[in-house]
Amino acid sequence: MITDLFLSVMGASVSVSLIVVILLLLSHLLDKRYAVKWKYWIWIFLAVRLLIPYSGADGWSVSDIVPQGENQGSLQTGEGNAGHSPGQTVTPRRMIVRIPEPFTTSIAAHEKSNPGFTMLDIIAFIWATISLGFLCFHLIGYFYYQQQVRRGGKRIKAVRVMRQVYELKRELQIRSSVCVVAYSGASSPMMTGFLRPVVILPDVHYDGEKLYFILKHELIHWKRKDVSVKLLLAAANAVHWFNPLIWVMRKEAVIDMELSCDERVTQDAGYAVRKAYT
Repeated sequence: MITDLFLSVMGASVSVSLIVVILLLLSHLLDKRYAVKWKYWIWIFLAVRLLIPYSGADGWSVSDIVPQGENQGSLQTGEGNAGHSPGQTVTPRRMIVRIPEPFTTSIAAHEKSNPGFTMLDIIAFIWATISLGFLCFHLIGYFYYQQQVRRGGKRIKAVRVMRQVYELKRELQIRSSVCVVAYSGASSPMMTGFLRPVVILPDVHYDGEKLYFILKHELIHWKRKDVSVKLLLAAANAVHWFNPLIWVMRKEAVIDMELSCDERVTQDAGYAVRKAYT
């Protein structure tokens, strides 16, 4: 079960990697012709694809990769079935994926000494263990930071801040209650919370214009559910931790997330407003 899942993940990782390479190569051209949000949506789609590795009947299976004696090797083609009469059952075409002979030899030797538990099973178990540890590490880090904010943060109740939040909520059509917290350990403003939005600000004073831009930027993150998208990207990275291109994809997705949010903040704004925001 876990071995079949691992092989399906490998297949998804390879196919998505090809798209990532194409996007990276065309990134400069795409950024000129299209809004960043479209590339951001592509990253989200790829992250979902990475977490749904199965591809139905055409997906990889253990028998497709691990050689099975004399059954290993051939590629069935339409010509091979041409002589069958209409009443005969025709075996569907399948591609048998070969792996290097030294590797197959080591797998075969391991199977003889450990029947029922192959080298591929061990590799799949290692993959699953690291994936689970990777995801747990990120979740523990997130909730630990949340706890630190609750302990060391101060909820901001200043009238000017609450008025700004109220006006922005009405502008962005946000119904959720928004908590604004000042935390000295924050290096920059950020939005947290999966169910209830919390805007965390460094413990410094912001003037009216800066406060407006910061709050709008973070509230747009909440409206688009970008906190959940970050979790999605982290999960995809955890499952495909062995693929360096997925690490690159995650980094690029977060950058495009911020840039597309900036685009939304300055949408329909005049030159002076865009300049001030920049």
